[in-house]
Amino acid sequence: PTTPGVHSNTNNSTNCNLGVFKIDFEQNVQVNINSSITATGGCIFDPVDFNAVGTATSWLWDLGDGTPTSTDPAITHTYTTPGTYTVTLIGTAAGLCVVVDTATVEITVVAPAVMEALAEAVPSGSCDAFSVEFFNSSTGSSSFVWDFGDGTGSTLTNPEHAYAAPGIYTITLGVVDLICTDTVFTSFTVPVEVPGLELDLPDPVALCDGESVLLSAGAGFDTYLWSTNEPSMMISVDAPGTYSVVVTDGFCTGGDTITVVAQPTHLSVPDQVVCPGEEALIVLVDPVQTILWNTGDTSAVLSAPGGGLYWFDAIDAFGCLWSDTVLVNVIADAVGAPVIPNVFTPNGDDFNSLFLVEGVDVADFSLEVFNRWGMSVFATKNAVLGWNGKLDNTGELLPEGTYFYVLTYKDDCARIPLTTLTGAVTLLR
Repeated sequence: PTTPGVHSNTNNSTNCNLGVFKIDFEQNVQVNINSSITATGGCIFDPVDFNAVGTATSWLWDLGDGTPTSTDPAITHTYTTPGTYTVTLIGTAAGLCVVVDTATVEITVVAPAVMEALAEAVPSGSCDAFSVEFFNSSTGSSSFVWDFGDGTGSTLTNPEHAYAAPGIYTITLGVVDLICTDTVFTSFTVPVEVPGLELDLPDPVALCDGESVLLSAGAGFDTYLWSTNEPSMMISVDAPGTYSVVVTDGFCTGGDTITVVAQPTHLSVPDQVVCPGEEALIVLVDPVQTILWNTGDTSAVLSAPGGGLYWFDAIDAFGCLWSDTVLVNVIADAVGAPVIPNVFTPNGDDFNSLFLVEGVDVADFSLEVFNRWGMSVFATKNAVLGWNGKLDNTGELLPEGTYFYVLTYKDDCARIPLTTLTGAVTLLR
C-alpha cells in the first residue's frame, strides 16, 4: 500500500515492488513583529509601538535595553539612550506539536540633531534678469527647505533662484531633522537691485561754422527721451545750450547731459624766429583730433627744417575745421655792439624820451641804472623796456644829472659768451 498521491506512475524496478510514504510535519505556530519605527531609525524619548503578529496564544517581549519583559501582544516603549537595540518576541501555542516560535528585529534610536542654519546670498544680474545664488553652510543635517520670499522655494542644498523683478526679499532657510522631526530656521534679507546704467556722452559739442550738429545717445537702449521731448536715439540741434537725455534698458535707467557751444575760436600759432642752422619747433596751443601740415606731417608738433611759411588744416577737439599759417624767419648772426644812448631827454615831447638799448636780438638781457650815490633807480630784464627818467618808471621824477648803468646781454645768434658793459648816461629835461 502507498500513501495516496505519492506513488510513481512507472515501475523502474525489474524485480521488486516500489512503495512511497510522505510524512507532513506542519508548523503550527508562527510569530512576527510590526514596529512603528522606520528603517532610518527613531528619536529617543519618542514612543515606539510594537505589535505581535502570528498564531501564538501567549507572548513574551524582550526590548533589548534591560527593561522588564512584557507579555502583552501590543506594547509601547520609550528608549532614553541613543543606540541600536535587538527586540525579541517569543510566541507560544499550547497543545500543538511545535509550540514556540521566535522573531527579532533591530531598531536604531538617535538623539535630536544639533543643527544651525547658516547661508550667504550673492545677487547678480543685468537690466533684464535678476538672480541670487545661495551658499549653504548649515550644520547638523543634510535636509533643507528654502523660502525665497516671492512665493517660491527649494529643497536643494545650494540653490540659485531667478527673480521676476528687483526688490528686497526676505529669505528663510530651514534645516530639517527628519528623524526627530525638528527644524531650525534663519531669515535674512537680500536686496535684488538694478545695476547702474551709465552714459558717457561726448561733451562739449560745438556748432561748427554755425551749422547744426547731431547729438546721439548711443544704440541698444529700449527707450530714449531728450530734454527737447524727442523720443529718438539722435537729435539735431542748431543752437548753443544744454541738452539732456534719459534712456532705459529693461529695468535700468540712465542719463547724461551734453553742452553745445558756439564755433570755438583758437589762438593764432605765433610766428617763429630762429638762428641759421636751427629748426623751429612749432607747437599748437589748442588740442586737435587730426592735423595735416603742408609738409605732409600729421603731428600737432612740427619741427620746421628752415625758414618760410608753414600751414595746416586740422580737426579740433570739438570736431571743427581749424587752419592757420606760421612764418619761420631765420635771422642773421649778430656781429656788432649794442647801441647805447649817452643822453636822453624825457621832457614830454616824445622825442628821445627813453634810455633804451637797441641793435641786438637778445636771449639774455639785464639792465640796471644807479644814481651817483649808488642807489638803484631802474632795473629790467625786458630788452624792449626803456627807462623814462622816473624812479622805477612809475615813481617820482628824478633830477637831471649823470646816472650809471650795468648792462648784461647776449645776442640770440651771436657766437660770443654773455657780456657785461658799464657806462654813464645823462638825463636832461
